[in-house]
Amino acid sequence: MHAKLSFLVAAATAALLFAAPSFAAPIRYEFDSGFVTLTASVGGVAIADPVTASLSGTQVTIDEDPMAPQLVSIQLDVAGPIPIVLTTPYAGYDDIVLESLSLSGSSGLLVPLTPGPPTAEYFFLVNPLAIDAVVSADGPPPIESLAVGTEAPASGSLFVSSELNQLSLSGITIGSFAPFGVDSPPLVVKADFVFSGSPIPEPNAALLFLVGTLTLTSWTRSKRT
Repeated sequence: MHAKLSFLVAAATAALLFAAPSFAAPIRYEFDSGFVTLTASVGGVAIADPVTASLSGTQVTIDEDPMAPQLVSIQLDVAGPIPIVLTTPYAGYDDIVLESLSLSGSSGLLVPLTPGPPTAEYFFLVNPLAIDAVVSADGPPPIESLAVGTEAPASGSLFVSSELNQLSLSGITIGSFAPFGVDSPPLVVKADFVFSGSPIPEPNAALLFLVGTLTLTSWTRSKRT
């Protein structure tokens, strides 16, 4: 009995030693819904009120490994049309319509700025981030389903809230619009994204926790007998 008890105590101790670091183990967040807020500015001055729309497709995965945090993948889709009414007309245009928008990237850099939980702030860099958009506008001349495609680095702020299971990406430049012959800075459209989803602990952490729990349960029962 003493040998069995000693074995269980040793096993429980080992399990707890291995399970302890699991509290700092990587947590992977997968977000599957959310919304986007679009803004328009010229020379850094807003010329339209913010416009918010639901995302039609979302896939964002980040890994908050304390040793190497990273944005694993990103795929964002926005279905239009989404009119952006200009409070200050630009080059004769009163509005810009975003007919569709898609962003995708396979990896990204996360630099911790403010540690969590419950909310952590990161600087993010995705290189490259592929952006495909279709825009239109009424004006002299009208713009009909103009495809805008870019593939360039994108950076901004990223906030992760473990309490609300939310993530946000801010400051992504969708594109700029400068009609031919207009002697002024371009109209710049930016997007801020907010997602909701669930954190998924790494399998190893969950397994070690389970092993530790089962071992302690066995030890408790053997002690009673």
